[in-house]
Amino acid sequence: MSRAERRQATNKPSKPFNWILWGTVSVLLLVIVGAVVYAQTRGTGVAYADYNFTDEKFKRPNAAVTFEEFSDFQCPACQATSTSIKAFRDTAPDSVLVLYRNYPLRSIHPYAQRAAEAAQCAKQQNRFWAYHDVLFDSTKITDRDLKLHAQGLGLDMDAWDKCMDSGAARAVIDADISEGNKRGVRGTPTLFVGNALYEGARSPAEYLRACLAKLG
Repeated sequence: MSRAERRQATNKPSKPFNWILWGTVSVLLLVIVGAVVYAQTRGTGVAYADYNFTDEKFKRPNAAVTFEEFSDFQCPACQATSTSIKAFRDTAPDSVLVLYRNYPLRSIHPYAQRAAEAAQCAKQQNRFWAYHDVLFDSTKITDRDLKLHAQGLGLDMDAWDKCMDSGAARAVIDADISEGNKRGVRGTPTLFVGNALYEGARSPAEYLRACLAKLG
């Protein structure tokens, strides 16, 4: 190659940088990364500030009547009646103690057991009812959701994780199931007003009327 040809090759203009192509690639990469991050860290959509209360709110040390619900956090019928049950709990007089009993239907509801354990671990921090309401209101109860709920409610996560890993909550749930079986519980929801049993086939209105009748 002659000197003139080398000079011409050296001075040959470079190919312009394709900003449109690289811009498109960059946007696609950001979308992909964003989708991955969102899938890993997305929230539950729950307004946790609405559940800023402790179990002290519902204690009735002088209650003469106990209203017990044997329930399952993955049970559609329990979720359907939860609004009425919570409304009664919130307005019950001091003479009525509202109790939740664990009765997860393990054979048909794969998330119910862990959800029950998570709520019991929240109870150790005086936040059972707040966690209970979040579970029924959101219906989000996968293992990942359970942890996000605990974080959202501001629980001590070290203590909550330790409780979940220890098996202590499972013992409480097993005891509730055993007690329910002895008392004739066959499914969820089942409610007791004193010693009277009301099964889930009946409407929430019937449960509440029965309880009010007992009070009368």
